[in-house]
Amino acid sequence: MLTDQLKEYTKEAHASSEKYLVNLIRQIETKADYAQLLRVFYGYFGKLEYSIGAVLDRKLLSDYADRRRASALLADLEALNAGTSDLETCMDLPQITNMYEVLGALYVYEGSSLGGQFISKMIAERLQVKENKAFGFFLSYGENTGRMWADFKKALNSLALDDEERNQVLNAARATFATFGRWLLSQSPAVIDKP
Repeated sequence: MLTDQLKEYTKEAHASSEKYLVNLIRQIETKADYAQLLRVFYGYFGKLEYSIGAVLDRKLLSDYADRRRASALLADLEALNAGTSDLETCMDLPQITNMYEVLGALYVYEGSSLGGQFISKMIAERLQVKENKAFGFFLSYGENTGRMWADFKKALNSLALDDEERNQVLNAARATFATFGRWLLSQSPAVIDKP
C-alpha cells in the first residue's frame, strides 16, 4: 500500500524533524516559550497549507476545508495573548505543483495531527496546565483524529498510480519532512543539537 511505502521512504527525514521538534519542546518553560513554538509552526504550516490548497483537487479530499488547521495556530496564539502581527514565513517549502506532490505533502500534514496528540500532552505537562483552548492546533480533530487519519489513508491507498506518479508522492513527502526539519533548525539554532 502507498501509505506503507510512504512510512518507510520518509523514515529518516521524519526521525530528523521529530528529533528537532522534541528538542524544541524540551526548551519550553513558559507560555511565552510555547507561543514561540506556535509561531514556528505557523511559519511553516501556514504557508504549506496555502500551497496545498492552491493545487488540491477537492474531489480527492472533499473534506479538505475541515482539515485546514493553520487558523487554529493563530487562535492558539490569541488565547495566549501573544501577538500574530510579526509572524515569520518559511520560504524553503517542498515543491507543490501537481496533485501527486500535494498528496506527499498532505501525508506529512495529516500525519502531524497524530503527533499533535502527544505534543499537546508533553507541552501541557511542561507548563503544568490542563490542555485548553490554546492547544487547538495540536489537538486538531480531537476524538475524531484517528478516523480522519484513517479516512485520509484510505483515500490515498485507493488511488491507481503509475510508478512516476507514486515516486512524485514519495519524494514530496520526504521533501516535506526535510524542509520542516530545516525550518525547525533555522528557528532555534542555539537549542537544537545540529546533526
